[in-house]
Amino acid sequence: MKPSDLLHQAGTELAQRGYHKGDLTGLNGEVCALGAMHYAAMALVPGLQTYTQALGYLRQAGQIVHITSWNDDPHTTAEDVALAFKQAEAAALEAGE
Repeated sequence: MKPSDLLHQAGTELAQRGYHKGDLTGLNGEVCALGAMHYAAMALVPGLQTYTQALGYLRQAGQIVHITSWNDDPHTTAEDVALAFKQAEAAALEAGE
């Protein structure tokens, strides 16, 4: 895969999903520029879909909207992050993934 392939796919994702500001994706699946790149990479790179699914489990386990904001919050500890990973792993295993 070449950068041009990824950029072409990102343009396709943006055209199909619609434009969004403020987060990777909007409530109806719209994407920002980075979101379009993210979904393009998922479509083109094996293993990236698994990564994205894992992020979803992590978000659910910690009731996290933005992982980076949650992680960087002064009140979030290493123990909080470790616990969220354990809970996310348990949820994924329960789902058979």
